[in-house]
Amino acid sequence: MFAALTGSAIYREALETRLENLSLTDPLTSLPNRRTFMLRLVDAQKRACRTQSLMALAVIDLDGFKQINDELGHAAGDQRLLLVAHAIQSAIRDIDMVARFGGDEFVVILEALRSTQEALSILNRIVIAISINCNRWDDQHKITASLGATLYPLDFSEPEILLRHADEAMYLSKRQGGNQVTLFP
Repeated sequence: MFAALTGSAIYREALETRLENLSLTDPLTSLPNRRTFMLRLVDAQKRACRTQSLMALAVIDLDGFKQINDELGHAAGDQRLLLVAHAIQSAIRDIDMVARFGGDEFVVILEALRSTQEALSILNRIVIAISINCNRWDDQHKITASLGATLYPLDFSEPEILLRHADEAMYLSKRQGGNQVTLFP
C-alpha cells in the first residue's frame, strides 16, 4: 500500500511539473510563452533601474511567413518557426531572452545594455541571423524579419505600454519594406 501511494505521489508530482512547464512554454519551439515573458519583463525593468542600464524590448514579426503556410502547408511553416527560434537564440547573449508570442511573432528582452548603439547592434544581428539561417534551402519562399524595439528606461512605461510601443515600431519596419529594425521614438 505504501509503495502504491509513493508511486502515485511521484507520478502526480511529475505530472504537475510537466503541466507547469507546458503552461510556461510554447509547445512548438519550447521557448517561453507570453505569460513567462511578461513576468520576466517586469523583473528586467527592475534590474535596469537598479543597475542603471538600458533594457530593450523587441517585437519581431516575420515577413513572407503567411505565403509559406499558404503554399507549402503548416508543417513547412512550423519548420521555419523552429529555424527562426534557433536563429534568434544564436544572435542574442546568454542574459537575454526570446519568447514566442504566437503565430509568427517573437519577442526579445535585451538586458544590461550600455548604449542605444549596443542595442541596435544586437537587434540588427537578429534580423541578419533570421535572413541567413532561415532561407538556405528555399530561394522561392524567403522570410525576413520586421523588428521594432523600445528602450527602457528611456521609454519609462509600464510593461504593456512598452510592448505596445515596440509593436508600433515593428509595424513601422513593416511599412518601410521589412527586414529591418526600427526603434520607438
